[in-house]
Amino acid sequence: MKIDNNVPALKSNIASDPSLSVEEAKNNKFQSIIQNKLDEKDQKKLFAACQELEAVWLSKVMETMRNSIDRSDFIPRSFADETFESMLYDEYAKSMSQTGQIGIAEMLYNQLSNPGIKPDPNVEEE
Repeated sequence: MKIDNNVPALKSNIASDPSLSVEEAKNNKFQSIIQNKLDEKDQKKLFAACQELEAVWLSKVMETMRNSIDRSDFIPRSFADETFESMLYDEYAKSMSQTGQIGIAEMLYNQLSNPGIKPDPNVEEE
C-alpha cells in the first residue's frame, strides 16, 4: 500500500466546505483517486487497441506486398510454409506498430481520446 501525503489535501477539502464531515471528505478524495486510476486504465486500453488496429492494417499491407512477388515453382511451397510466413509477417506488423514509427495508432488515439472536438462550422456539408 502506497502512503503519500494526502493529509494536506484532506484538510483543504474540510476547510473549504465546513459542512463536510471527515468521513465524507475521505470518501470524496477516495472516489476521485479511483476515478483517476480508472481513466488511466481506460486510456491505456484505448492506446493498446489503436496499436492492434495499426498492426492489422500493416499486416494487410504486407500481405498485399507478399502477394505481388512472383514465385517460382523451383522450390515447392507447402501449406505449413505459407502459414509460417503469414504468422511471421503478423509479428512483424505487431512489432512495427509497437515502435510508433508509422504513427497511425497515435493519430487514432488522439482522435478517439478527444471526442469533444467539433467539426469546422465554415465547412459546408453536401
